[in-house]
Amino acid sequence: MLTGTAKSERAAHRLVRELIARVEDRSQHASDATVGTVIEQWLATGGPAGEATRQVYAGYIRLHVLPTLGDVPLRKLGVAELERWYASLRDKGLSPASIRKAHTIVRAALAQAVRWGWARRPTLLHSPGRRWFRRP
Repeated sequence: MLTGTAKSERAAHRLVRELIARVEDRSQHASDATVGTVIEQWLATGGPAGEATRQVYAGYIRLHVLPTLGDVPLRKLGVAELERWYASLRDKGLSPASIRKAHTIVRAALAQAVRWGWARRPTLLHSPGRRWFRRP
């Protein structure tokens, strides 16, 4: 939520223009951002805590996330795309634990995108269900 106060009508008009510009800037990020961009920014602004975890995540991101989801714009990413991605990971022979790890990485980055205002759909944060985390 954006707020502000002004002491005069002129200052209030200036404040409104500034707030509108901030909202439009956020909307621009939301419309242009790809999953790869979000993951890159998430890692740059925090991401996982420990260095060992960051290295493990980097491998998952490079091998399993970016090749399939990296170029997908957030505005086009939905539950169906995520379900297809889980299926492709399973078809590659990834273990249920590895699929869960990849899901955790993407979910954390998408949750950050929602907090940043880059994505508005909480469906992006859905839980895929246990079927993807079991052996076929």
